[in-house]
Amino acid sequence: MAKKVRSMKNFWGETVHYDEHGKKIGVSRPNFWGGTDHYDAKGRKVAEDRKNLWGGETLLDARGKKLGESHRNF
Repeated sequence: MAKKVRSMKNFWGETVHYDEHGKKIGVSRPNFWGGTDHYDAKGRKVAEDRKNLWGGETLLDARGKKLGESHRNF
């Protein structure tokens, strides 16, 4: 069964993610390059979104391995 996640933006522009019990499970922060860094509840970086040349985004894990990619639909 999938977890229900609720995400809320805070005053500093971060998106904080909570599980169905209200426990903080992670946070996403905008990075310097225009993408987003994703952290777990302990503050460890787990993933990063980067803008790609085609207007979409590339998702990388904490070690830089490509996990997926999105593309804009023309």
